[in-house]
Amino acid sequence: MNEALVALGWNETWSRGLTTHATGQTQVPARVIRQERSSFLLDTGSHTLRAETSGTLKHEEQTAVDRPIVGDWVLLAQDTEPHVTAIISQLLPRASVLLRRRPGERELQPLAANVDLALIVVGLDRPPDLKLLKSAVAMALAGAIEPVLVLNKIDLCTDFERELMLVRAHFPELTVLPLSTASQSGLDALQKRLTRGRTAVLLGPSGAGKSSLANQLLGSDVMKTGAVRSRNLEGKHTTTHRQLLRLPEGALLIDGPGLRDFRI
Repeated sequence: MNEALVALGWNETWSRGLTTHATGQTQVPARVIRQERSSFLLDTGSHTLRAETSGTLKHEEQTAVDRPIVGDWVLLAQDTEPHVTAIISQLLPRASVLLRRRPGERELQPLAANVDLALIVVGLDRPPDLKLLKSAVAMALAGAIEPVLVLNKIDLCTDFERELMLVRAHFPELTVLPLSTASQSGLDALQKRLTRGRTAVLLGPSGAGKSSLANQLLGSDVMKTGAVRSRNLEGKHTTTHRQLLRLPEGALLIDGPGLRDFRI
């Protein structure tokens, strides 16, 4: 098996999904690491390249769920040079998918595919929103994704033990990880769950510290961070696109804009 693809999360399940053109030409697998308005950034294991979906795929798309999203495995008609726009000929079946319904809309919005862990991040610089947590957990479970509750900013919490007991009482069956990105306290427990080849997605409202957490896990300031508005404790949207990042220890992490609600 191609070790460069394994590092991106490739396994035997995806290998069985490979197809061959009638001409006998094997299609090239790649993973979507960033989704933009009309194109995608892909990683083939050896290089990254920009791609568009084929005319056939565009014709078959009925909803946004039918389009490739971050985390998807796709097939290219042929390998191309990094500076040449590639053509996505096929979307491989998803092992899991994170979907939500925007308020007032019927169509589902796909957020990420082929995810193993949903890291649901809330900041304890404010009382935890248990309703939001419950909805986020339900959304992860509906997509066949394991939810993990990450209580960030414990250094800013006036009664940390009380808030921790409250969350654990409401979610006794889930893993709850308290931490602080400012002091790096509790990061080891999270990193132990991010093993090579596993894909995690960061979920939570703006201002919860997702981008700061991503930077800690990456070991560098890759993701832009912003201050929380003191007036209402709401964060600014510092991340504008969802993207898949490689962590130093071999896991994959998907970060994206903050979400104010989680509807399924």
